[in-house]
Amino acid sequence: MTRRWYIRHFWVLLAAVYPCLAQIGPLANAPGGQTPGGQPPQFFDLMGTVYNSVTNAPIAHAMVQAPGQPNVAAFTGPDGRFEIQHVAAGSVMLNAEKPGYFSAQELSQGVPMAGQGTTFTVGEDSRDVRLKLVPEAHIEGHIINSDNEPISGLQVFVMGEQIVEGWKRPMFMGSASTNAAGHFRVDGLKPGHYFLHTGSRQMFQSAPPDSGVNIGYAERFYPAAPDQASAQPLDVRAGETVEADMQLPPERFHQISGTVVGASAGENVFVGISTEWGGITGSGLDPKTGRFKISPVFPGVWKVVAQAGRGGRGGAAGSVYGEQEVRVTGSDVNDVQIEMHPGVNIPLLVDMPPSGQNQAQNQATSANWMPPIQLASIDQGASQQMVVGPEIDNSTSQPSRFFHNVRPGSYRVRLWAQGMCADSVTSGNTDLVHGTLNVQAGITPQPIHVVMGAACAKLSGTVSDNDGDGKGMVVLVPLSAASAPLILNIMPNKSFAMQGLSPGDYRIFAVTDLTGLEYANPQAILTIPNKEIHLDPNQTTQVDLELHHREAQ
Repeated sequence: MTRRWYIRHFWVLLAAVYPCLAQIGPLANAPGGQTPGGQPPQFFDLMGTVYNSVTNAPIAHAMVQAPGQPNVAAFTGPDGRFEIQHVAAGSVMLNAEKPGYFSAQELSQGVPMAGQGTTFTVGEDSRDVRLKLVPEAHIEGHIINSDNEPISGLQVFVMGEQIVEGWKRPMFMGSASTNAAGHFRVDGLKPGHYFLHTGSRQMFQSAPPDSGVNIGYAERFYPAAPDQASAQPLDVRAGETVEADMQLPPERFHQISGTVVGASAGENVFVGISTEWGGITGSGLDPKTGRFKISPVFPGVWKVVAQAGRGGRGGAAGSVYGEQEVRVTGSDVNDVQIEMHPGVNIPLLVDMPPSGQNQAQNQATSANWMPPIQLASIDQGASQQMVVGPEIDNSTSQPSRFFHNVRPGSYRVRLWAQGMCADSVTSGNTDLVHGTLNVQAGITPQPIHVVMGAACAKLSGTVSDNDGDGKGMVVLVPLSAASAPLILNIMPNKSFAMQGLSPGDYRIFAVTDLTGLEYANPQAILTIPNKEIHLDPNQTTQVDLELHHREAQ
């Protein structure tokens, strides 16, 4: 059961007890102490309305609260109005919530610095606060075969996109299964673009894979495409129910079978097919024969993966993994052999900036503390995104750090260092500030060496806004692969300031809303005024920006 299931049933209970809560009244904000100037604080009543962003209709029984302040909360009445008594004057951040709706903050997930709510000023005029909730969307439809008969028990998946560090990444958004009438419905969708596809299944699910009854339904993307590249995306708006009917012809399927090399006797090995959308379907090894069989498999080119988990650390411990591309045409593919290898352990060396200590003391300090560092896979599949954090080995007198059990693939090193900057990130002769780390099976790369420096750059500036109040965000996108974008809220005086920046090249711009914007992609911000800047060590740079107004996508 999902989090949204628990929330829905909580609100059913709330609806039952709401009349009692209404009689008690809204939760009051407990009186505080004096202001920093020694004057007693002023308190006011905060009132407003929660409304539907699509219909503008008031929303009853919604919860309004200030994140982190449990005493600042209330429920809306039948007219969508709420009242929170005795709130201290100043700024307060409010958020509204109700099952079946998304708050602005939920829609902003994946956007750094989006905040936990909408900020309002509490004072004599704080009697008409308006908070919007966006109704969830749905995708439903019927799936039939070529004889117009419903297909039951067929899995349906919905894939969308999410902004991760300024780039769009595929993301699993929901699933359903067709009923006896071939009907399915996927709820709880945010506004956006989606791809819908079906899983594969046998027509006669009780028939053994080798029974000779090898007819079934292949995985298809809406409306009947073999892959996502030729599929039709579904444009889903807030509160809408989009119809997506599909017709699937029965097809002959086959099986892939074979053995794995590199697994220990009795080891629990899973072998399956990695699909285009990132899912993996398959089975384990037959304990009697040591072979695997994957069925149903329809014609196409498939990536067959084998993986197993092991306890312990270091060396051959951890998980082992292997993969092989298999082409299926008009018959079964037998005697496939997959060679499995343990992931490699990559040492991590971090040199901290000198602080008046000798070199040995600096190395001891770096062994006990370091800035957050990760290895991030650059594979594009939804479930193939892999992030590896460093671990510490205390088995020796001198603790060491390493990235444990890293699978073959290409990786970027990402680091976050508050108040410090990176002078260099290397692996042997490979520059990981601008390049990638390629990990091959069974081959341990040179240690990743991070040199932190104290000669960081500073950046400040102003933001002009002739058409508004200057509220928005400044986005600083490093052109280095090793650093993540930095996002900072514009200050009330329309200025900003950043420090602890690594020397290098950056792109910078200011925008009112980042929702739905692939802000690290240069092609996605062509219409937004932006500047490219270069920062030298210890440099203090002033940049003036123009605030770009945009609606959330």
